[in-house]
Amino acid sequence: MNRVTKMPPQPCAGTSVATTHECQVRRAKRSRNRGSYADDLIDFAILWRPWNGATAEDIFVTFGLSPRTYFNRLRSALSGPAGSDLCTALKKELAQLGPA
Repeated sequence: MNRVTKMPPQPCAGTSVATTHECQVRRAKRSRNRGSYADDLIDFAILWRPWNGATAEDIFVTFGLSPRTYFNRLRSALSGPAGSDLCTALKKELAQLGPA
């Protein structure tokens, strides 16, 4: 259940920000076994997804990066091995967050 919207996970075909994707739930259950920088970038984006991404201040405090650099690195992480467990719809949503 999504702790923000109190809604159960939706099939990965859904694209609404208010829904939690099934792949997101699977990723969260396996998150203790990962720890790469790319995984951290993706997990942070998923955490802030309900609010259309984190603020510049939150990005800087967490990663020490400007928003542009963070979102460029996030897009690279989504296309790499760290993003392989996410559905295409969620990857697309996360890649559209932040500046182009």
